[in-house]
Amino acid sequence: MRLSFMALFERRLFTSIPEALAAPVCYRLHLWIEDSQVQEWGPQLLRLPHLRELHLKGLHTVFNDLTYDLPEAWGQLRALREVQLLNLPVAFPTWVRNLPDLRTLTVRGTDATCLPEWIAECQALQTLRMENCALQTLPDSLRHMVWLRHLGLSDTQLPRLDAAQFPRRLRSLDLGGSRRYSPADLERLRQELRSTKVNPRLLPL
Repeated sequence: MRLSFMALFERRLFTSIPEALAAPVCYRLHLWIEDSQVQEWGPQLLRLPHLRELHLKGLHTVFNDLTYDLPEAWGQLRALREVQLLNLPVAFPTWVRNLPDLRTLTVRGTDATCLPEWIAECQALQTLRMENCALQTLPDSLRHMVWLRHLGLSDTQLPRLDAAQFPRRLRSLDLGGSRRYSPADLERLRQELRSTKVNPRLLPL
């Protein structure tokens, strides 16, 4: 496992979790994970109470373990403001609902197939990206997230676009990648969500 880490007032690169934990303060933690031992070392991150950003990216080797999962105890990292999970064989992380200051959540290239109804409990969340996954439906609670500003749903399997599903105060809605929607579908969505920038934009002929 490779690890990059930002400590107070300086940037340093470490090659092990123990080395990083020995630093006095950690605000940002980026991990490139190449094995399935996260359940063993994961609870040690609770020793980083000031952690604000947690970025995890799995290498192809992690998909060899069918029991791979992330520690539920990470819900105790209550200073977290940003969580990014990339290319990991995991479902949507239930522990993020316990993070009161979570503002940005990215779940991309995972085994997640649904966005849970309880996502509306994350009332500090301003940016939500659930991308490159088999997502086919959106929860009814999503439209009530009036504080949400940016929503990414690129490369999903949503079968239809209904403006009533989305919060009215969205600034941006990203639906690129999958090519499942016709220009007419996207244009209708733009007309109904006047204050939202809907991507992909259509290029003039």
